[in-house]
Amino acid sequence: MFSVQIDHQSCGTSYPDSSWYNIVNFERPSENQPNLIKIDDQRGLLSKIGYAALAIFRLLVVAFEKNIQRLSSWISGENFPEAQMGDDGKYHYPDAELPWKSTDTESNGLFLNGHGLRGNPKDWQLYSEKIEEKIPGGHHVSPKVVNGGNCELEVSADPYLEICEKYLSQFPGRPITLTGTSNGSRIMQYIETHLDPKV
Repeated sequence: MFSVQIDHQSCGTSYPDSSWYNIVNFERPSENQPNLIKIDDQRGLLSKIGYAALAIFRLLVVAFEKNIQRLSSWISGENFPEAQMGDDGKYHYPDAELPWKSTDTESNGLFLNGHGLRGNPKDWQLYSEKIEEKIPGGHHVSPKVVNGGNCELEVSADPYLEICEKYLSQFPGRPITLTGTSNGSRIMQYIETHLDPKV
């Protein structure tokens, strides 16, 4: 049995009623944690098995769909920006693989996506298409993370940070939207903390 710790300070006037809570974390019951609320799973064994089977089926469907997308991307030869080792011993994404040209003067923002550990940039295609429908004229880029993210954070995140800096040098004042899943979200947090605060 697990318990959910509730931050009751978040339940004041900022929420419409007491049913809205800010869940802080999940912990096992403990004598040292008297403020935890115990939640018992009242479902029967067959119901639990059914929900587990459904969850596994849904995961398999998602995995199948992603692998089909990745396979089609590989067959069609679709390319995503890939960082190259520079003379300085660091990784950089070549300017030629970025979605803007040196002659571009207009942009409705940079939409930078980061995939998870050993993920694939193709996973972001649907999101980029939907955002382009709502905010046309933006620059969308979903680069391959260095070594699939299987490296130190700085090694995979610094090339992403450099993309933002290059974008801002050409389009000063334009917005940047950072989106990441799993390890990609760590990269985006790294960018947030390392970009100039004035941005």
